[in-house]
Amino acid sequence: MANYHPKRNGFNRNKSNEPRQQMTKEEYALKKEEERNAAYSMIDEGFNNILQSPESFMQYLDTQARLDRYSVANTVLIMQQLPEATQLKDYKDWSETGVTVKRGSKSLMILEPKEYSRENGSVGISYNVKRVFDISQTNSRRRNASTVNHDPAKIVSAMLETSQIDYEISDKIPIENAAAYYEPESNMLLVRENVGDATKLFQAVAQELSLAEIAYNSDSYSRSEALYPAKCAAYMLCRKYGIDTKGIDIASPPKEWADLDNNGIREKLTMARDSVNEIGSKVYSELNKDREARSNDDMER
Repeated sequence: MANYHPKRNGFNRNKSNEPRQQMTKEEYALKKEEERNAAYSMIDEGFNNILQSPESFMQYLDTQARLDRYSVANTVLIMQQLPEATQLKDYKDWSETGVTVKRGSKSLMILEPKEYSRENGSVGISYNVKRVFDISQTNSRRRNASTVNHDPAKIVSAMLETSQIDYEISDKIPIENAAAYYEPESNMLLVRENVGDATKLFQAVAQELSLAEIAYNSDSYSRSEALYPAKCAAYMLCRKYGIDTKGIDIASPPKEWADLDNNGIREKLTMARDSVNEIGSKVYSELNKDREARSNDDMER
């Protein structure tokens, strides 16, 4: 009996057994445009949900805390599709790591920037939709924990040691009962002595260092305008390290945010996201410094 090969015998996944039609360039471009428009509409819907629903806003912060490398727009997009996502890769990247995407899993849309050259020679950026899958949609037995519990005192030490500004132990803090305070005039972080409550200290230091990051990246700094994004950053850092968020007052965005368009809201949330990213990356390096040193010693041996 001759060997049977599905492709050689005319079998394919097209149930009609008709050859698939190749799209023209115009049809392909139209398809990509429709995908982008669908993604943009989902982002707009997400921003509206964030402003109108405190639950949606907290869901956004929790998602961004886990996916702090993703832009605000992509985080909103992911939140609309799979808010519990923890690790995203496209089909090819999962396959290259030996991980299989489960049959029937629905891909998630994110926006991927792509540079192009304008007619005048300048470089522009456009966005294409990229299809990805979360680790929960694969056969991987590894699961990224949404939060990892850490000792808040240890993280505070790492934040202070890696901060771009100096800190000083002081009881001359202008806000009564505050555990820390960012002083923009001297670009100094004041930390109250003998706070006693490590969680309260972590929350305060995270907030004030976030204010320092916002000030550093702003042409003009106003504590009152930057305070809410800094509180959001402190909340996300707590979630990132498994530290209690009780006491951080971010029940819903300030009323004045209702007058902002989506770009304005994105700008505010980007302040918080960038602060988390900057502080978190430095803390990660500090916490893993000893482990990397031990690893290098082992390699030398």
